[in-house]
Amino acid sequence: MKLKIAMIGVGLIGGSLALCFKGKPDVTVMGYAHLDELKDKYIASGVVDDATLSLEEAVEDADFIFCAFP
Repeated sequence: MKLKIAMIGVGLIGGSLALCFKGKPDVTVMGYAHLDELKDKYIASGVVDDATLSLEEAVEDADFIFCAFP
């Protein structure tokens, strides 16, 4: 069973939490970004497996949703 984790807010706290799940077997981490350049940054730095500008797409079929924003 593959788990999808949606991370809303991939800053210091959300990014650290996302990194805890990265590399675990059968876990995919999807990040939500409000700016296109942040989306690319999250993926390039390896914090998330994939990122999207759509909040709806980020949480679609997610097993867990974490919100880490001020």
